[in-house]
Amino acid sequence: MVRWFAFRFGLMGIPDIQETDFGFGLKFNSFSLDIAQGIHDLGASASTRMGVSFRFGQSKEDRASIQVREFVGQGQEAFTEGNFALAAQKLNLAIDAQPGNKQVEAMLARVMAATSFVPQAMGGEEIQSHVRKGVISYVDGRDLRNSVNALRHAFNKNVKDEKVLGLLNMVEKEAGVVEITRRIDGPEQFTWVDQKIFDARQSVYDGKYDMAVRRSQDVLDLEPNNITALEVMGSGFFMMERKEKALAVWRRVLELDPNNQAVKEFIQRLK
Repeated sequence: MVRWFAFRFGLMGIPDIQETDFGFGLKFNSFSLDIAQGIHDLGASASTRMGVSFRFGQSKEDRASIQVREFVGQGQEAFTEGNFALAAQKLNLAIDAQPGNKQVEAMLARVMAATSFVPQAMGGEEIQSHVRKGVISYVDGRDLRNSVNALRHAFNKNVKDEKVLGLLNMVEKEAGVVEITRRIDGPEQFTWVDQKIFDARQSVYDGKYDMAVRRSQDVLDLEPNNITALEVMGSGFFMMERKEKALAVWRRVLELDPNNQAVKEFIQRLK
């Protein structure tokens, strides 16, 4: 592909003996050609000048771009494996190779934020898988709710993990979550889901029905078939006089638990 093509024209010499000079030049990738023809006032000139050049190797910018791609690729590989600290190191090298790359800088900032809580989450254990999914969604940045849910899954598996809780809280705040996950206050065997259901029930008792519904939904985001969460959500809707929604939720309970006598009675009262 021709990058540029140019013509030139000029006069050279004293008024009595002048040389008219014209020519052209072109550049094609790393190859360039420059030709000039001279004509004297005394007659046609045999003066022809030609220059050819060819550049070998890559430009500094090309080399930097290649290095950035290599380092980012290595960083992404480490990242998907759960080695977040190594991923941050590779992204740092990419920035050193090409300072000012905004895309890489933004990626590095989010990786570093996650790494400050959890440097790595490698292995096939369920908790590690949830943490990896959560961090990957966080760095991607397009759907922080997915990140929140994945990290809540991880925390639910081990509510004593302060590092995962710290990471979860950071993502929850950025995602605009109204109620930030806290340390579990219940018995030793309490999970995050247990705590949420307990809090949802308490919200119904306190007359905070919208909060009861929201807390139940937090559980259902992780466990869509959690019957207790559905029961509490139905109660919340019922107390807010949103009877159609309450009926829909309770019917879902009966699909999962056809022998649920309490819910059957609630539905009968609404008919």
